[in-house]
Amino acid sequence: MQVVNWISSRSRNVNLRIAFAVVLTVPFGACGGSSSSPAAPTVTQPPGPSQANISVSCQAFTLTNSPVGGFKFRISFPCTVTENAGLGANANFVRARFTKGGTQVESHDIGASDITRVAGTNHVAPRGTLSGTFIFDFNRGDATGGSLEFNFTDDRSNQLSATFNF
Repeated sequence: MQVVNWISSRSRNVNLRIAFAVVLTVPFGACGGSSSSPAAPTVTQPPGPSQANISVSCQAFTLTNSPVGGFKFRISFPCTVTENAGLGANANFVRARFTKGGTQVESHDIGASDITRVAGTNHVAPRGTLSGTFIFDFNRGDATGGSLEFNFTDDRSNQLSATFNF
């Protein structure tokens, strides 16, 4: 009988300890205190440029008859686009404006896919260059000058342009 009482009291003690442990853990889990993990450390990066700085240089153009129906002339410009600030940019289009006596007489655009075909990409890397020969077909043989306007969106979504006069 004594053995049975010892087992029985032993079981009661174990049961009481388990119940007490459960009671102690429940209120702590239900408290309104913070249970979030510590915040990740903030990494401060040095500020970069607020926008790209694009320059364009072109070599002497070549003027020939156009092989494209509906156009008389073709003008080709070997150009290099350079980003100088350390922020990349995408070239959106290049517009050739043809002028006579300072007045625009004709214009034609090439888009990003044309730029990619010519230069292999339309993206100018930070402090990088993009080079290619940009070709425009046109009709006004009486044009006496003009400009190439390069349009960009930099990696911070700024709209930029760079112009080369010819």
